Amino acid sequence: MKGTLSGRVALVTGAGSGIGKASAKALAYAGASVAVISRTREEVEITSMEICSGGGSIIVTASVNGNRIFSNTGATAYSCSKAGQVAMTKMLAVELAKYRIRVNAICPGAIGTLIDDNTEQRNLVTESISVEYPEGPIPLTGNTPGAAGQVAELAWFLASDASNHITGTKIYIDGGQSLLQG
Repeated sequence: MKGTLSGRVALVTGAGSGIGKASAKALAYAGASVAVISRTREEVEITSMEICSGGGSIIVTASVNGNRIFSNTGATAYSCSKAGQVAMTKMLAVELAKYRIRVNAICPGAIGTLIDDNTEQRNLVTESISVEYPEGPIPLTGNTPGAAGQVAELAWFLASDASNHITGTKIYIDGGQSLLQG
């Protein structure tokens, strides 16, 4: 991965933690010049310091919610915002193509991050009825959520020339979970 994004520029939102932070670090490691945005100045400074020690492509982190899963009751606003991000991705892909800028959306499912620290907790077991395999809801991962680093690797791929013919696309990264819940 190192050096494969040399000369590229990346703008990463939510770079203070979780997927955004892991993606910013992975993109910087691969040689991209990275600008980071987060909720607080301190988060931006910490991520920037970590990056410094260690055409283009726009990558939007959306979600399976509002795009592939519609069984999480009480998540209307969140799901609408994520569906809006996917629509924006597709329109930007068309509008920015003349500048040779590709735009894609990553739609993660359950990923082990600190999102629960900033989200109102609900009892999803009583609010949704999901279809499950006898072994559990995520058939490819042994019922274990994905890791932020896995999403960061997808972000790296989308920013690299290996994906130079991919634009306007949403890519699910959820171990197949949304196939059972959607």
